[in-house]
Amino acid sequence: MLLTKFTIPEIIYYCVGILFAITAQGAVQGLTLDLFGLTPEGQEEEKPKVNLNFFAHLDPIAILVFFLDGFGWAKVIKVDDSQLKHPRIAWLVTAYMSAFTNLLVAVSISTVSDILWTSRAFYVVMALNANVFVYNLLVPNPPLAASRILYAFVPPRHHALWRWYARLGPFILLTIAALARFTDVAILHPITQPLYGSEAYLNGTSQEPTFEDGRKDGHIHGRSHARA
Repeated sequence: MLLTKFTIPEIIYYCVGILFAITAQGAVQGLTLDLFGLTPEGQEEEKPKVNLNFFAHLDPIAILVFFLDGFGWAKVIKVDDSQLKHPRIAWLVTAYMSAFTNLLVAVSISTVSDILWTSRAFYVVMALNANVFVYNLLVPNPPLAASRILYAFVPPRHHALWRWYARLGPFILLTIAALARFTDVAILHPITQPLYGSEAYLNGTSQEPTFEDGRKDGHIHGRSHARA
């Protein structure tokens, strides 16, 4: 979901959505790495593995990408995986567990909205987390989750090349996001669009129903409906 309405309430909702997306993804990343017996660099063994501190998971480049093109990622936790027999599998599982957490957040908020009441805040948080999940699922560029599938097939002799690519990955995504925002060159949208219900949703221009709309229909919907 793109930020298209630059009003104070909309920006606040968007920031809350980013907070939910990054905190959930980062916390599950730490928990999953702990299940593989990995401890973040600089962290003592006895400290809690689930870190709900938003700032601990904040990647400045990801924040820019969020505001430019409606998706992003939590900062990748640095660990020493040299003792693992299959570190690439561990990172693949960790990446997708983190990404599916964003889907869980989106579905949970949508359910709450369906049961209780519709809200622009709910809609923005839900749509932003759904966006994060879709991009992580389909875009094979580091540090997004789909890149770990590519990494799983990289021969050991090319690991140095992969590490170079991984360092460039966030800047590549930032460039793509800037092009999508300021030009007509939307490189990633054709990849992710099939998973969305409409072009309106992808562009963040769809309208969610109001509370009164829900009452007239006999029930309240928590997701957007394109209106003719």
